[in-house]
Amino acid sequence: KLAAQWPESWRIAVNVSATQFSHGSLISIVKRALEISGITPNRLELEITESLLIQDKNTAKTILQELRNLGVRIALDDFGTGYSSLAYLRNFPLNQLKIDRSFVSAILNEKGSLAIVNTIIQLADALSLETIAEGIESAKEVHLLIACGCEDGQGFHFAKPMPANKLSEFIAQYPYH
Repeated sequence: KLAAQWPESWRIAVNVSATQFSHGSLISIVKRALEISGITPNRLELEITESLLIQDKNTAKTILQELRNLGVRIALDDFGTGYSSLAYLRNFPLNQLKIDRSFVSAILNEKGSLAIVNTIIQLADALSLETIAEGIESAKEVHLLIACGCEDGQGFHFAKPMPANKLSEFIAQYPYH
């Protein structure tokens, strides 16, 4: 219920493991969590990995579509570090690609990482998917990512993990509402 009090523009991202996904009750768990928390479905973003999509493509697609029908957002986490089949982008109902921190942390020093980040952002844009960069640790990375067209990010540059009782104070002082 605490997350329902956060600024309306903030999303709540939850990593979903392969075990949770294949257990068969993910949709009912998500429905119940939304009901209990009072969070609107479009503020909940489930982060899945490519390995999750490989196990049983048809079941995965059905589950993801049911979650999207609820209004829940789906992000493909750590994009570019796993199997990275572009067919996932075409065949599964995704909202967002998460650019892995291994690329983000190297964009200031490695042309190859910058090229990969740019390519992911352009590909996502062409497919009407959003991008979010993981592991941002400096203002220079933020500025470069914005210049590349990535408008969402997460990492220690914005905030370090904190206990729930510190969130209200943080939100009041946070400049990026």
